[in-house]
Amino acid sequence: AGHVGGHPEPRLVKRDGTVRRIPPNGPLLGVVNEWSISTTEVTIEQGETLFLFTDGLTEARHDGELYGDERLDLRLAGFAHLPLAEMLSALEEDVVSFADDDVHDDLAMLALRPRSTPPPLPEE
Repeated sequence: AGHVGGHPEPRLVKRDGTVRRIPPNGPLLGVVNEWSISTTEVTIEQGETLFLFTDGLTEARHDGELYGDERLDLRLAGFAHLPLAEMLSALEEDVVSFADDDVHDDLAMLALRPRSTPPPLPEE
């Protein structure tokens, strides 16, 4: 699996539950002396979710088995319809349950979704 500065590939979760991994395009941080930053542009449509996370999620273990990328993508597909807070809670509950409440690494998640209606423009 690819990494972005040492973190797992972000996911773009479509409205229909399709999960697209956003490929890495840079080196691991702290591994090379000289490196340059490159960017990837991702358009997030209304109802879609950009999901970023640390590897503590996919590397959580149960009897030596990793939670893994495939399991994560399946869960994200199943939770695509949920409000963001519920999506994150459901994922956290799923990974902690999978690891029998014994998650050894950091577990950080960030989900972003465009508002259904844009906020009003400030008055000048």
